[in-house]
Amino acid sequence: MQDANNPDADNIILRVYSHRDFKAGDLKENDIISIKRIAAKKDPKSNFDLARALLAVVEYDEPLAKELCSSFLTRCTSREADIFFLFLSEEKMKLHYSLCKELILNYSIRFPVGYEIERGLNNIILSDGIDEVFNYFLKRFDIKKTSFEEKT
Repeated sequence: MQDANNPDADNIILRVYSHRDFKAGDLKENDIISIKRIAAKKDPKSNFDLARALLAVVEYDEPLAKELCSSFLTRCTSREADIFFLFLSEEKMKLHYSLCKELILNYSIRFPVGYEIERGLNNIILSDGIDEVFNYFLKRFDIKKTSFEEKT
C-alpha cells in the first residue's frame, strides 16, 4: 500500500495509527518511518488523518513527535488543528505534559481558541498557574496588533 503513493492509500495507513491507542513500545521503527514519510509529503488531503496519527509518535519518541507535530501545526487548517488538540488534550496531556504544553503555548497561537485549545490551556493553568497562559494571550494580542498595523 505504501508503494501506491497517493493520498487515499496514505490515509488508509494513517487510520491504522489514528484509531488505536498505542503505548510505549507498541510502535516499531517501520511504523515511524511510514508516518514520517507521509507527514513529509505535506499533502493537505492527509492532514485530517495525520492529525491523530502523529500522536502515536509521542509514545515512540518525544523529540521526533515535537518535530513532526510542530511542522504539522505550522501548515494545517484550524479545523485540522482542532482535531489534533482535541486528542492531544484528551490522550496525552497527563503522560507527556511538557510536550503538550509546548505545542499548545507555541503552536496554537495562530488558531482561534476553541474548546480543544481552551481545554489544554486550562490544564496548564491547573498545573502551573496563570502566568504562562497570560503570556500566551499577550503573544496572541501582539500578533494581531502587528497584523493590523501592517494592513494600515
